[in-house]
Amino acid sequence: MARLTEWAAALPNNVAIFAANDFTAVEMAIALHSRHRHIPKTATLVGVDGSPERHDIPTSPVPITSVNVNFESAGFLAARVLAETLAARGAGERLETRTALFGPLMVERRESTRGRGRRERFILEAAETIRREACDGLTAAGLAARFPVSRKHFERRFREATGHSVLDEILHIRLEQVTAYLLRRDIAIDAIAGLCGFGSEIELRRLFRRRFGMSMSEWRARNAI
Repeated sequence: MARLTEWAAALPNNVAIFAANDFTAVEMAIALHSRHRHIPKTATLVGVDGSPERHDIPTSPVPITSVNVNFESAGFLAARVLAETLAARGAGERLETRTALFGPLMVERRESTRGRGRRERFILEAAETIRREACDGLTAAGLAARFPVSRKHFERRFREATGHSVLDEILHIRLEQVTAYLLRRDIAIDAIAGLCGFGSEIELRRLFRRRFGMSMSEWRARNAI
């Protein structure tokens, strides 16, 4: 920890750090905090595991953004590879080295990557409203109309505070829910657009491919058990 703190002190301002896991990310946050480095104003921080609130992880000065990994898929792949290996060994076949890949589900956005802007109360309320209502047809214009400021001011302050637009945040939350539904094979893919607030299935399919680089069917085949 002493070496980590020393390293943190030598980092330049406006730095982004990607930690190998959430435990390391929290330790990095503590080190930065001890050197009076503001997160996310002078340093943004991302971990991996999607679970920085676990009881075995130290308390972080700020909630850490984290890559949520599909551990269920990883376990399924590991079991399948083991079963195939044992079957091959039992049949006296020659065993070859195999690599089974599994990917992330989504990024859980938290305070450590929230941008540098000053946070008015209405920005915090807007972010919470998006998380609750994004899949209920919420629009950027409709959200802005709920607050006593102009839409232009609202959009500008939201981008300064979060680093992205109101629409980007709405779509991010919707896509989080899309991936949650894709993990459930009892939900038909063509029903997900309506469940997540998209105007059409075509709109969702186009956005999903642009964001994940594959179709929803391909994503489900890779990640759903």
